[in-house]
Amino acid sequence: MVTTSLHSAEAAVALRDWRRAWPAALTAQYASRRRFLAEFEAPWIEEWRQQLDVVHEPSLACYGEACLGIGGTELPAAERAARRLVAHAPLAETGH
Repeated sequence: MVTTSLHSAEAAVALRDWRRAWPAALTAQYASRRRFLAEFEAPWIEEWRQQLDVVHEPSLACYGEACLGIGGTELPAAERAARRLVAHAPLAETGH
């Protein structure tokens, strides 16, 4: 579900369909930032956590772009997404 949401968000951003990108990116962002099976530790769980971490960066970028595209009351959300992206991946250009 997370990768499907991210793919939908990226496709909508590419088409500049901000109203479709926004909920898909938000879904991917929320799902990827939660700690997978937080109460357990195992090698296979860590692999899933790493995969979710990889999804989190582009989901933040898509969400920020969608918020900028929508404008208005979503502009503060774009700023928050950019700040989270810079904190998560300081060397990624998309956050800056």
